[in-house]
Amino acid sequence: MSRAGVRPYRVEYLVADAVCSADALRRELAASLADEPGRGAIAVAGDGPLIKVHVVTTRPEAALAIGRAAGALLDVIVELRPSAVAHERAA
Repeated sequence: MSRAGVRPYRVEYLVADAVCSADALRRELAASLADEPGRGAIAVAGDGPLIKVHVVTTRPEAALAIGRAAGALLDVIVELRPSAVAHERAA
């Protein structure tokens, strides 16, 4: 496993009919995931009817819950980051 058993995931989704702005969603994700050891990038783009979210996290369920609170989730992808998989295979 990766360092200290932490497995980082890539989480991507679209939020349709969002009830908040992309900036508000980015702040909510950053605040919720700030203390986790495996958190990486948070990218949120768009506004209006569709917002795109990309997060690297060890807690994909938290990132998804924040998205669900903001609107309807579409095109959800949750997968282990390739570097984590390669690291595990090499160990």
